[in-house]
Amino acid sequence: EVEKASVAVQIGDNTSKLWLVTLEGTIVGQTSQSSLPRLTVVSGRVGREDANFISAVKLVDLLSRAREIDGAQISGEDLLINTDGVQVILPLVGRDPQVLVGSLQLILVRGTMGDKRLSKIDLRFKNAVVTY
Repeated sequence: EVEKASVAVQIGDNTSKLWLVTLEGTIVGQTSQSSLPRLTVVSGRVGREDANFISAVKLVDLLSRAREIDGAQISGEDLLINTDGVQVILPLVGRDPQVLVGSLQLILVRGTMGDKRLSKIDLRFKNAVVTY
């Protein structure tokens, strides 16, 4: 069953215990180390009853297939991700995860303005907010 896990979930500051979670939000195991993408949950519920948690797991899984992510954290109804030194804010409700990931990929590829580097991308709104 552990092979079906898509994300390793860290609860709070406890870095020694990771929960292995499927795309459906089912916890299938526990470990102290994992090569799976890591999702940190500071507060809120973990499991398939929580729609925000399931959305976060799906987004982290999709993003990690497309690019390297340096960690993800649920913050209220948002998902905070760091990738290539860029802070990304994604909504957990109301948007198609594949569209969000596609938009993010496009912005990251085309996001360079001369010698300016992207520092933050906020995809919670109709139009992305990009900060250099």
